[in-house]
Amino acid sequence: MSDYVERARDQLRRLLAERDRMGPEERAHLSELFADLEGELGRLEAGEVRVAVFGEVSVGKSALLNALVGRRVFDVHPRGGWTREVSDAPWAQEVEGLAGARLTVLDTPGLNEVAGEEREALARAAAARADVILFVVDGDLTQSEYAALGDLLDLHKAVLVVLNKVDTLTAADRDAVLDALRRRLDGRVAPELIIPAAADPLPITVVERAADGSERTMERPRPPMIDALVAALVDILARDGKTVVALNALARACETSDRLGHLRVEVRRRIAEALIFKRSIAKAVAVAANPVPLLDVAGGMAADGLMVHAIGRVFGLGLTWKGADKIAGQIAAAAATVFGTHAALQTILSSAKIVPVVGQALVALPQGAVAYMFSQVLGRAAIAYFEQGASWGKEGPKTAVERIAKEVVGDPRSYLRAAAGRIRAELRASGEGA
Repeated sequence: MSDYVERARDQLRRLLAERDRMGPEERAHLSELFADLEGELGRLEAGEVRVAVFGEVSVGKSALLNALVGRRVFDVHPRGGWTREVSDAPWAQEVEGLAGARLTVLDTPGLNEVAGEEREALARAAAARADVILFVVDGDLTQSEYAALGDLLDLHKAVLVVLNKVDTLTAADRDAVLDALRRRLDGRVAPELIIPAAADPLPITVVERAADGSERTMERPRPPMIDALVAALVDILARDGKTVVALNALARACETSDRLGHLRVEVRRRIAEALIFKRSIAKAVAVAANPVPLLDVAGGMAADGLMVHAIGRVFGLGLTWKGADKIAGQIAAAAATVFGTHAALQTILSSAKIVPVVGQALVALPQGAVAYMFSQVLGRAAIAYFEQGASWGKEGPKTAVERIAKEVVGDPRSYLRAAAGRIRAELRASGEGA
């Protein structure tokens, strides 16, 4: 068991150490995930065991937890559907072998509530994080309950099925429902883990007779009927509690590791795409506004190298300036074969600036639009290159750039018109701000 705890602890610490190797933007985007990891590690260090209730609306989940903790902590409403978020409370129950452990119960929203999809998602997420799950029903399983229970059992956690509100059933009806549940769940839930309970039993009516012979009818509350449930929970926790917690922590660490990998790819791509847009616009405006023939083209090429270097840093690669220029050159050469006429147009339009004033005014927007298009394709191609570990893979640069150009640009004429509109707006804005 201690081996599982150490493995889970090491995995969580390794994941948290990844944060120190990230740039500030990437860390900011993933701050919530790292906060969850810190919480998970803290719970593991404290030996916290989490018991969550799960079930449909109005089966008495909140009342069951109130009965367990011995006081009214969670709100209860006769019509059900009162729980709208996940909440927790400590459970002061002594368990042999778990001395010093922190036992926590989690209340969750009900399933199948009208327009309650978001709350149901919260409940499922809480159940996935729990170590032990109490699946609460108040009768034989409905089809939706059976499906939800199947999903929970697939998580390979300790699951107890609690038949609540048995105080409303006759003894014969109670036994019949329990038998039906055991038959239906045969092979999936052990019979001893299907347990009757009454979290908030109906009061009993008693008749009191006074000394003068008069009678008074009154209702007397009954204590919760949860002894069998508590005994089953304590037995599971005493026997397997530490192992269950460690295995669940290890499973969550592995799951988070996969999630972190996917999120890092998405976050890096978003950061890189924002960088590409910003630099493409800046380059296009600079090219359009530069009156010196051909110098604008040279400046644009230098800007492309700078952009590739910046994208490489986003992906955590220590790229040299020479290496960045080389990659930018590869992409530019491939792009020139894809957009041959437009590449030639870039140089022709730049040369047209030799004609003073008029040439500059006529060619500024078209040339800026071509520069913008090239930078967008170049930047997206650089993302593809770095996402594959600084490799073009089987495609090679020409095929990769051709594919990316089709995805990004589509129809070049329409794209260039839209780009010219963006540049015009930027030039106007910079003129107004001057």
